[in-house]
Amino acid sequence: MKQNGNYRIQKLKFVVLTMFVCVLLLSQNFTVLTQAATARATTMKLDSFKGSVTVKTMNGSQRKASKGMRLLNGYEVSTADGSEAFISLDNSKAVKLDAKSSVQVRQAGNRLELMIKSGKVFFNVSKPLKSNETLNVRSSTMVAGVRGTSGYATVHEEETKMYLLEGNLGMTRTNPVTNKVETVQIKGGEVASSYKYEQKKVDVTIEKFTEVDVPAFVVEEVAKDVELQKKIDTEELSALSSEKLLEVKKYYDQGLTQEEIIEKVEEEEKKEEETNGEKNEENTVDIPSYVPSTPLSPAPTTKYAIQFLNDSNEVISEVTWNGFEPPSDGGKWNKSISFRVLINNQPVSDAVSAANSHLYQPKYTLTESSGNAGSAAFGTTADDVWGAPVFTVGAAGVYQLKVELLDPTDATKVLASNTLKYTIVEAKEDDIFTYSTDEDGNSIIIDGLTDYGRSLKNITIPKQIDEKTVLAIASELFSNNTNIQTVTIEADVTTIPSWVFSGCNSLTSVTLPNSVTTIEDGAFYDCDKLKSFDLPTTVTAIGYGAFQGCQQLKSINLPAGLTTIDSGAFKKCGLTEITWPKGVETVGGGIFSGCVNLTSVTVQEECTYLTGSMFLDCTSLTTVTLPASIEKIDDSAFSGCSSLTTITLPSNLTVLGEKAFENCSKLQSIALPDGVTSICGSTFSGCTALSDVTLSKNTTYIGMYAFSGCSSLTEITLPDTVTSIEEEAFPNTVHVVYK
Repeated sequence: MKQNGNYRIQKLKFVVLTMFVCVLLLSQNFTVLTQAATARATTMKLDSFKGSVTVKTMNGSQRKASKGMRLLNGYEVSTADGSEAFISLDNSKAVKLDAKSSVQVRQAGNRLELMIKSGKVFFNVSKPLKSNETLNVRSSTMVAGVRGTSGYATVHEEETKMYLLEGNLGMTRTNPVTNKVETVQIKGGEVASSYKYEQKKVDVTIEKFTEVDVPAFVVEEVAKDVELQKKIDTEELSALSSEKLLEVKKYYDQGLTQEEIIEKVEEEEKKEEETNGEKNEENTVDIPSYVPSTPLSPAPTTKYAIQFLNDSNEVISEVTWNGFEPPSDGGKWNKSISFRVLINNQPVSDAVSAANSHLYQPKYTLTESSGNAGSAAFGTTADDVWGAPVFTVGAAGVYQLKVELLDPTDATKVLASNTLKYTIVEAKEDDIFTYSTDEDGNSIIIDGLTDYGRSLKNITIPKQIDEKTVLAIASELFSNNTNIQTVTIEADVTTIPSWVFSGCNSLTSVTLPNSVTTIEDGAFYDCDKLKSFDLPTTVTAIGYGAFQGCQQLKSINLPAGLTTIDSGAFKKCGLTEITWPKGVETVGGGIFSGCVNLTSVTVQEECTYLTGSMFLDCTSLTTVTLPASIEKIDDSAFSGCSSLTTITLPSNLTVLGEKAFENCSKLQSIALPDGVTSICGSTFSGCTALSDVTLSKNTTYIGMYAFSGCSSLTEITLPDTVTSIEEEAFPNTVHVVYK
């Protein structure tokens, strides 16, 4: 396990004068622009975990961790001692949290960010990101823009270490002598460390590291990933060895700690050095002084080459695209092609500044030879090395794509060229879905869409495909599909899975079969053009945020058989009126919060309580009809309902939560039933129009700020049962009358 003669770390240290260090982990591929209309936005999920894992939302509330759980913007994932968690950031990016680690995931469109708060995190981007995608790994002292590489990071207090297992890293820093911005190249087998000193200054070191420095939770992932091992063993990119990493794994499997492994390896190296020293001493030969230390040779010739790549980053010479159908308007259809330039068998890195890029990235041109049918047209980039050509086609057929690499000093000289054969096959009606077959071979689960399927505006999911029964559809099947407008599900599925239509911002209509019983978490999240929706009478459960953000959804029928509605199910929807059914047993918080168009609410008999923040900030709500069966109105249930002028509280009501009617600025009068003995803190705070209050004759307690800000309230009568009044329960202008 010896490397360069010993395992001693050689340090190259420099001080970054800027207050922030930007690390760019860039891929080595030049990728042709993909069709904007079919670009799939990235998503974040808790794929799996073991031990104790905590998930918190942006506002700090805790959610129960579950396999496949969607992680929204601001969610924080933490592992306890002896625990691990796997997070997927779409299909080509994976993150693993070691024990006692904490990260926060952030998302803005196709821009993902992983904020490491503490602990150790392994990342593996198996495919280079698309031109419209970004993934940042951030800490308090470093930000890394990951493009297509693997490594791990450790964060402890104000020190961050970013280790690269393979790939290239360009670190932007300010030269302490010239004060100019420079790009320093770092490769696999090196670690960039940053820590704060003298308040906000950042010190950075670049070091080599070896296989024994890799912690067990990372070695375990390398051992399972053959493709990653191949990348690590690529001599041009990495100073590490997968073989030696697997040797280290054997030590871990024996129960040795990392410190014990390092000590063991150092002992082995020392013995090997002593043995080699003895052999070298025996074979020492005097070399005449006139013999040069290195053989003389002519200057090496620079060789250039071009490689085409598929989605798995594998070198290809031909490719077939199935399911082609030109746009209905007669236009062209764009396709994505990736290729890379090699100089002396080493991929060119684009980790350089734009100003100097012409020194590293020669120009290229695209030409076309005739195919069997149709035609192709190409845009050109001229001198813009950051641009990309767009390949478009209007018909199926066989084409040849020729890429030429031109000499930047002589455009007539071709340094390298390569040709890709691509076959485009006409779409058939059945070529919409991809699917997997269950054990009996007679039923299928639809798990994806073909390129043709993603281009469609209207889709029907049939009862059968290829004479096999459609049993279910996968989570996120249509997620962030900007083309789809209508979906009809004829298959007898029982579940509309989590996030299946989330972010489909062109979707206007969905028809469900009567077999559906469950709408899972986020199923229609942010479908902001969904105008109407009929829930089958068979539906019994609606998940967390299932219709959240459906701003044009004006009405929805809630079936009589509903038993469960999770938190935020209709948050920020465009609903105008709601009839709450009888049999709902499990209800989450904030179900209709932020529904600013909601004007009328009717709760049916047999319902016993309204949950916290149920109608929070429903600013247009004017009519509320509650049955006598209501016994509890929870915290902030009607808080911020600024158009509500009057409400009749049920005779069986016994509990009125904190801030229940806070900032209901037009509420004029309120009469509390005799069952309400306590008025909690801020219950009517900010009700500026409230002038008439009748308390329960059994009132014993009035909480802090209960009527604070009720500027129209001039007099209130307290029954003799009152035993406790908290600080600032009433405004100073109120005349208190005791019976």
